Formats: sequence, structure tokens, C-alpha cells
Amino acid sequence: MKKIVIIICAALLTASALQGETATPGDILRACSDMDFGRIDKLVTRFPASPEARLGNAFAALFDPDRQNIPAGLAEYAAIFADETLRNDFRAEAGLTLGRTVQLMRARPDLYDAPGDAYNYIAILHKTIRLAPDGAAARDAMLFIAMEKLDQPGLYQDQADECDRFIRDFHGDRRLLVPLWLLLEYQAIRQKGDYQRAVECLEQCVALGFANPAEEREARFRVANLAMLKLHDYNRAEKYFTDFVRRYPFSMDAVTAKRHLNRIAAEKNAARGGI
Repeated sequence: MKKIVIIICAALLTASALQGETATPGDILRACSDMDFGRIDKLVTRFPASPEARLGNAFAALFDPDRQNIPAGLAEYAAIFADETLRNDFRAEAGLTLGRTVQLMRARPDLYDAPGDAYNYIAILHKTIRLAPDGAAARDAMLFIAMEKLDQPGLYQDQADECDRFIRDFHGDRRLLVPLWLLLEYQAIRQKGDYQRAVECLEQCVALGFANPAEEREARFRVANLAMLKLHDYNRAEKYFTDFVRRYPFSMDAVTAKRHLNRIAAEKNAARGGI
């Protein structure tokens, strides 16, 4: 079998309800996040009966290039996912990694001897959402489904509607939804040329806030730019450009924002008859 490490975000194992785990076995998950396979082995040996040890073993089977066994890793994740004696957050983490790994393998069957045909990754990701609907695992599962389906014109609208329902019913930290809103913004333009929808999605992101300051700055400028150049909504654009200049007065985009504000002022003055 080819020694290929499937590239997915290792933080999947610690991103959701497992955050804040203080028990020592939780160090296994942190070692997975760090891709520290030597430490995973030591901790699994120390706490062999823990659910974290099962996740650690499955993770190593998928991603440790020195002992990679993809079928065994998938089978162990599937067993954890199906084990109703475990907490739902553990099962959701297993389902998320299982579903996403199989999804990536199906996308590149030329790279893998074991394409994961035995697993229905869309059904797995949907069940992951049901197991822990208000955490990061659910958000990631919906994001992975949407990344695939929104990209297909024939599936776009149904999937966009499903995302809207997911967002409506999500009762966790709303800031977790920012990546999903950004995906919806991008695909609204790509699939439909729907700039109104795109601006509304960006407004949700701006209201919720970003962990990455550079992404926040880009989104704040983009929502103002789209409002002005695509929607010709000068009041909306003025609001966001003014806020942008206040927040980032020395950025390169602030120069453009000020120029647009001058143009908006001129347009408004002309509409009043030059008074």
C-alpha cells in the first residue's frame, strides 16, 4: 500500500466538544493535533482502555507514514462511530474524520489502493451532524458536504437551502459558522452571480467576527466593495467603507475606501442637485 498521508486538518480531532478536556488521556488528542506519533504511542500504551486511545490508534493508522494501514484506520474510526456506549462527541469526531478521509480518497482514486468504497461518506457526515449538532464537528461536517455539493450547478440550490437550515438550527457558538458563510458567499457569486446573497453572507461574517485579523480586514473591505460596485447600494457601501477607514486607516485598501467615499459623496451631492 502506498505510504501517502492524506492531508486534512489535524485539528479536526480537537476542534469541537473535546476542547477543554483536562483528563490526561486528552493529551492523546493533542498529540494527534501535533502529528506527534511517538507521543501518541506512549500515551496510548499508558491509557489503553480510554476512548482517546482508540482515536489515537485510528489516527496513527491513517496518517503515520511509518506504519500506515488505511483500511485498518478506516475500520477503527467506523467502529468508534458506531459504538453507542461512547459519548456522542467522541463518535462525532470519529465520524468526521472517517467521512472526510473517504471523501478525499474518492476524489483522488488514482492515489489510493483502498478507495473506501465501503463507506457512504455523505451519510456519515450527516449522521455526525445529528450526533453533535451544535459543535465544531457538525460545522465541519456541513462544510465538507457543502464544499462538494455547492460546486455542482445541479445540486447548488438544494445544498444552499440545507446550509441555511443548518445555520438556522445551530445553537452553538455562532462564530463557528463564519467559514460556512464565506463558502456560501463564494458560491453564490460563482454559481448564480447573486451579489445580493453574497453581500448578505459577508455581513453575517462581519457581524460574527474572525479569528484571523487579515481575513476580517479582507471581508470588511470586500462587503463594502461589492455593495458599491455590484449592488450600487451607496448607503450600505458608505457604512462599511467608513467603518473600514476607521479600523484600518493606514492600510493600502483604506486609500481605495476613501476614494470610494469621495465618489459616494459626489453622487449624493449630484442627486440633491449640487446643493
